[in-house]
Amino acid sequence: LGPYVVLEVAGRGGQGAVYKVVQPGTGRVIALKRLNLGCFAESRDRLRFQREMEATAALNHPGIVTLLGHDIIDDQPILLMEWVQGQEVNLWSRRKDVTRDDVLRMFAHIADAVAHAHRRGVLHRDLKPANVLIARADDGSFSPKVLDFGLSRMVGESRNMTATEGFVGTPAYASPEQASARWSDVDTRSDVFSLGVMLYEA
Repeated sequence: LGPYVVLEVAGRGGQGAVYKVVQPGTGRVIALKRLNLGCFAESRDRLRFQREMEATAALNHPGIVTLLGHDIIDDQPILLMEWVQGQEVNLWSRRKDVTRDDVLRMFAHIADAVAHAHRRGVLHRDLKPANVLIARADDGSFSPKVLDFGLSRMVGESRNMTATEGFVGTPAYASPEQASARWSDVDTRSDVFSLGVMLYEA
């Protein structure tokens, strides 16, 4: 991908693909995200991509993935983010060395990260285990990283931008108002509902 050396495809969703790449010049391993359809992407997908960049750039919290910048490759925008090597929170919670208290403490950290986003006016709208990775530090401790703000929305954003979206998100973790696409009712509590489902599973 341009000057970036691809090590692996880390994930692919309906909107975009994430690659584990080596950053030119620094040799640092980072995550690169781009739209699946490139120049053929619909304007709605391009808007969400721009939204993701703005939302992630507005956040500064150890529990939220860090946006490193953006670039253009083949006339297409890409996002550059820190690479997070971790395990989905629901899988991490099943480890034999993880206790019930460990899970509760971890979710307190996750909730703190989401609360930071809410204070900055960002609704995630797709909180699920795949978007919350638990990473292990050099000292052996674990910490969460909330990822993928591709479906995020800014609080107070024009309702015209979401009114025609239909359902977006992941059905198993979506709040009732989100599942029925009642966007005027979707607020920070919708993200809290998703956290509750994840905690119940964990």
